[in-house]
Amino acid sequence: METTNRQILEQNQATKEKACGTRLNSIDFLRGLVMVVMALDHTRDFFAAGGFNPRDVTEPALFLTRWITHFCAPTFIFLAGISAFLYGTERKTSQVSRYLFTRGCWLVLIEFTVVRFGWTFSFVIDYLVIQVIFTIGASMIALAALVHLPRWAVATIGLALIAGHNLFDGIKAEQLGAAAPVWNLLHQPAALDLARGFKLIVLARRRHRIERTFRFRRRSAAHAGRSGAFPIADSELGTAR
Repeated sequence: METTNRQILEQNQATKEKACGTRLNSIDFLRGLVMVVMALDHTRDFFAAGGFNPRDVTEPALFLTRWITHFCAPTFIFLAGISAFLYGTERKTSQVSRYLFTRGCWLVLIEFTVVRFGWTFSFVIDYLVIQVIFTIGASMIALAALVHLPRWAVATIGLALIAGHNLFDGIKAEQLGAAAPVWNLLHQPAALDLARGFKLIVLARRRHRIERTFRFRRRSAAHAGRSGAFPIADSELGTAR
């Protein structure tokens, strides 16, 4: 009897370990493929000779390396959503919510530290940039609250976000007065003055213009013997005050 109970416990433990350790190769493969494409884009950004317009089709090789990377951020967001769903299939809602919140906070922290240093190679913090990693983290934090809602409510919010992405372009931050920074964070890119000499830069659809500014100023700083840290010119994004 004791042996039988022990065998049952061992089988249950093995089943749990197998379930927890199982990964979907298709998801890992797609994530790895997108990371390769993303690395291609970042390599071009740091080492390509001179600035160029990524929309210029007369340079097909450079054009394609930028064009294909437009699939990176949407794929990362898509996979983050799939992973959140799979994580929650056999867990309580409270566990999923806590996991999403903590993971999202870590991603936001990484955006403002590790990722920032990777772009600037400087420990001088005179501006922060909101990009893809922050977006994924913020989305996870939001999803940590949304998982408590019924599926139809989550689906409605998701469809509204997708449909409203372009429909809301006519709304400008300048029209919202004191709420303008909120709209800049949600929809309209801008350089927000958080304090004197310190900016929070929200990047989105006009990223190709900012990339050229990054390269130009990084090289200018290198020639001048400086650290390479610089605030983005207000002319590139506009400054929300």
